[in-house]
Amino acid sequence: EPITLPNDEWTLSLNAEGAGLMSVELADEAGVLLPGFSGDHAAMITRKNGLEHGTEWHNDLTSLAGKMVRVKVGLKGENAKLYAVYMDAPKQ
Repeated sequence: EPITLPNDEWTLSLNAEGAGLMSVELADEAGVLLPGFSGDHAAMITRKNGLEHGTEWHNDLTSLAGKMVRVKVGLKGENAKLYAVYMDAPKQ
């Protein structure tokens, strides 16, 4: 399901097991992967606490402000388990 990205700064995090076996990419409404936010420029997954993992992107997400996108999470292997995807304002 496509989502409209906020105009303000935001972060994407995962609630997952085996996050190192996952990839996170952004696509347009039709599901076409966005250059700069997919492939070699997909998000880097960072460990936070327990099952919560953050993402860091190679490119500036503000270039997508107000646009509709799809979040594509790829699972590589049977040990990767995705429970939830969150979009939040950054913690101050």
